Amino acid sequence: GGSRFLHPVLINNSGPHADLAMDMKASRNLVGTNTPVRFIATITNIGGSTATAVTLHSLLPASAWTFESAVASQGSCSNASGVVSCVVGAMPFSTTQVVTITARPLVDGQLAATASVSSTLADPDLGDNGAAATVFVAATPPWVSGSASGGGSISAATGSVSTNTNGK
Repeated sequence: GGSRFLHPVLINNSGPHADLAMDMKASRNLVGTNTPVRFIATITNIGGSTATAVTLHSLLPASAWTFESAVASQGSCSNASGVVSCVVGAMPFSTTQVVTITARPLVDGQLAATASVSSTLADPDLGDNGAAATVFVAATPPWVSGSASGGGSISAATGSVSTNTNGK
């Protein structure tokens, strides 16, 4: 009697697939109202075949954001009523593309920009196809105004600090 070993065999009947993943970050975390913020979305094809017709959609509600621009490292972008669409096109396995969206916040508080990526090829893991970046918006950011001890003032525009020492 010899021994028998079982050898696992991976069978994939799902056909061609591409596993897209994305990350999104804001250029600044704390901004003033109507101050430009860049959202950088990084899309990577982490598995399988060449992803075809890769498209990123980002939601920037017009009630909270003024859209300025969207640029993709490959492809083109458009904006329609706060929905930014970037057609990136084909992405071979192990490649990365970047989409940069610039917008100005209109309201105070915590605001998020969200995005998702898709392809015409099947994606076995949809859990990493979306991302969000959050910024905190203040009508008068804390770095814009203030006071110095001794009756002086702080100017954020020039970055200077003046104090009044009353001749002392």
